Amino acid sequence: MGKARIAGVLLVAFLAAACAQTEKRPYQDPTDGPNAFVTFHNDSPGRASVAVYDDAARCNGRRFLPDLLVGEQNTVRVRAGQPLAFTFRYAVPNTTPQRYCSVTATFDPQAEARYLVSMRQTGDSCTTEVGQVELGADGRLRPIGGVKVIQRLPAKEPADESGPFCLPVP
Repeated sequence: MGKARIAGVLLVAFLAAACAQTEKRPYQDPTDGPNAFVTFHNDSPGRASVAVYDDAARCNGRRFLPDLLVGEQNTVRVRAGQPLAFTFRYAVPNTTPQRYCSVTATFDPQAEARYLVSMRQTGDSCTTEVGQVELGADGRLRPIGGVKVIQRLPAKEPADESGPFCLPVP
């Protein structure tokens, strides 16, 4: 009976571990190399999350910024001179049917440049707008130009936070 009890405890522990959610890995600003600044602004009707990927080609290595409430924004430093892939998604809780949207995209930040990425709801869908901005004397971001953005197709949901989370760019 002792072996059966141990086997039962091990089975319960295994199932609990298998069903546990994977921990969100936090985003960390780069500490070297040329950098750019990206401000993620939640202009959607719900709470938003932003994930930035270590590997932009396949959206591997997902790292999360703190969630953004409606109207909030967060500025991070990113590595410049290489593509930046991100997923911006929002959900409106307690709605029937549930309202949510997710956009994964890539753009190429340039050294010391500033960018504004905004998530917006447009009718039944959502869009993510990316633009280059400058910091005004009043501390506000002012648009100075558009940015070429590539919308990415999602990959099948991977087993863990390593990815991939999007298909390669054709």
